Amino acid sequence: MARELKAAGHLNGFQYSGTEDLVRLEVMESYNRFIVELVLKASRKTGVNPKRVLDFGAGIGTLSIQFERATGVKPMAFEIDEKQAEIIRQRGYETFTHWEDVPANLDCIFASNVLEHIREDRVIVDEFRSRLRPGGCLFLLVPAFTLLWTEMDDQVGHFRRYTRSTLSKLLHQCGMKVVESKYCDSLGFFAIAFLKLCGSRRSAETADSLRFYDRRVLPFSRVLDRLGLQFLCGRNVYVAAITE
Repeated sequence: MARELKAAGHLNGFQYSGTEDLVRLEVMESYNRFIVELVLKASRKTGVNPKRVLDFGAGIGTLSIQFERATGVKPMAFEIDEKQAEIIRQRGYETFTHWEDVPANLDCIFASNVLEHIREDRVIVDEFRSRLRPGGCLFLLVPAFTLLWTEMDDQVGHFRRYTRSTLSKLLHQCGMKVVESKYCDSLGFFAIAFLKLCGSRRSAETADSLRFYDRRVLPFSRVLDRLGLQFLCGRNVYVAAITE
């Protein structure tokens, strides 16, 4: 199956690399910690003790670093972009660039803003399931709502955006049990909608604006999430599921 994925372009079928964007996004330290908090929350809800962990589509290792800081566990990384994979290796993480080399019986796989880049998302979710141990945890975070589609989605190689229902349906179709599915960063939904109306999303995402959003807006957005908006809207949607 891994060979079929590679041949069909399911794992490396998009041309966007975005290393510079990933470096720029590292200024969003609160957002990156928040994603790792969601992963750890998902692990607790599923009863998984994450010791053998894979960061899928790890980029330059931003979330791997945050995960290790939070848990003391150094995750493995999967990244097909050779330039980015080398950066992760230099940061001290075991890194795979070929799916067939990824070990099985993993406790947890997490992927943040990756699945939307893969044409055949069901195929790769099946691959995730094959690498997880029985009862292992899968955490996926992806962009939410097609109505938020902008030129930036085209530029970075997105095939789709998701809702809670479409993401949960995908996991069910792959034989996984969904434990939690919610939106997050509710204010981000309105921020992207506003920028879409203005036609200026990509140019607006400077390092300074990202830092401001991360430090000033995101904390308030998280409060609104907890007050109930996480069931209605958000910039992202996430799901936690287990193998059965």
